[in-house]
Amino acid sequence: MDRIPTTDSSPSGPTQSAPLIEEQLFEGEDDQDWGDFVDSDEEPDVEFACEDINLYPRGFCYPISIGDIIVERYRIIHKLGHGAFSTAWMAQDMLENRDVALKILMLGSPDDRDYHMQNLNTANIMYTLRPLNNSISEKYKRIGRPSKMKLWTEQWKDGELVTPMKPKEEFIGDSIVLGDFGLAHKAGASTQKMQSPATYCAPERVHNISPSYGSDVWSYMCILFELYTGTYLFHGWGHASVVSSIVHTLGSLPESWKGTYHRPVRVHPWAIDQRRAAPDA
Repeated sequence: MDRIPTTDSSPSGPTQSAPLIEEQLFEGEDDQDWGDFVDSDEEPDVEFACEDINLYPRGFCYPISIGDIIVERYRIIHKLGHGAFSTAWMAQDMLENRDVALKILMLGSPDDRDYHMQNLNTANIMYTLRPLNNSISEKYKRIGRPSKMKLWTEQWKDGELVTPMKPKEEFIGDSIVLGDFGLAHKAGASTQKMQSPATYCAPERVHNISPSYGSDVWSYMCILFELYTGTYLFHGWGHASVVSSIVHTLGSLPESWKGTYHRPVRVHPWAIDQRRAAPDA
């Protein structure tokens, strides 16, 4: 598969003359071709399998619906998955009749925007997938129909929360590929950005201490614990609440870290004064 750069979900900056997203149905296709909406009893299962639903009303995640057409070329077929900084979608390149994967980055601060959504074009395709070369209904017979729920947002369009597809064995090869080294750097090098999923982030990283081998070991420990038990080692919705969980589990943070939290204006009192109890939130 070919790998090429991705795009950001930020709508700022100059726009193309063509609409970014179109909701379009083609001849012979109807709503049932775009997956199945789950009932209210199954919605918690969809939310559990997906990115945090609260990121959408706040504008951090760009709302996508199965069947959307992006820049008049890429039709969203299914969801591949999500990560700490993006969602990934299986799409059909309608010009070249091939299946591709699109990576839509979450919204960052103005200084962190390396890519812009309006620049989505051929060079922004993440991967070229093995083409299935058949109709939407035939594709779904092989990869499964999307299970989804309606997503209401305050943005200019609503979207859908979609359970990621589960690839069948025929799509899985024997080789293992290591990737996603976009944030990697040489050991001992300092970094100005603190970019790490909260549940895997070493506590020194949120106190403006440069990463080390110990930071990596901490992250590996958290990941291995999750793989073995099926749950997070430290719980929380953001870095502050995860640090609270760490303090509850392991005890006070080093006194030398006092006042160094990476967002001091928002820091809870317990983060700089370990004698106080952590908040319940």
